[in-house]
Amino acid sequence: MVKNFDPVDAAMINILQEEPALAGERLRDEVNKRTGKNLTTAAINARRGNLIKKQILKHAYIPDYKKVGKSLCGFIMLKTQKQETKIANELSDNEKWPEIMEAHAIIGQYDILLKTRVRDTEELGNLAFRLREEIAELERTETFIAALTGKETPNVKI
Repeated sequence: MVKNFDPVDAAMINILQEEPALAGERLRDEVNKRTGKNLTTAAINARRGNLIKKQILKHAYIPDYKKVGKSLCGFIMLKTQKQETKIANELSDNEKWPEIMEAHAIIGQYDILLKTRVRDTEELGNLAFRLREEIAELERTETFIAALTGKETPNVKI
């Protein structure tokens, strides 16, 4: 369900994507500056709490991948024998597949696109081999390594 947000909620969502830990008077000041309003800290906190309660906002901290030993970004394309949405959902299991950041059922030559973060090419290769071993419906894979990341952000402008 798509929701239209009033200017205050939209500003708050955008601000908190940029700086998730922002709170209190600093958040109030930034929201008021962007919206031209004069809301109190209590009003801002109530709105933030409401956005979290409705799961419109979720807490997220993004690590510096180099500093946590996951500097290699790789993409794996999967061609399957049907059931691509089922397989994409199974690959979203963070406990079983911690290297996979995103799993998308897609339309085109391949059926599933995986975004991965790993330590090195050996770890990426091991993941590709594991996929081939554990997914019976898999016909073929193709693996890509990102040589340069020009932009990587979970943020979307509201």
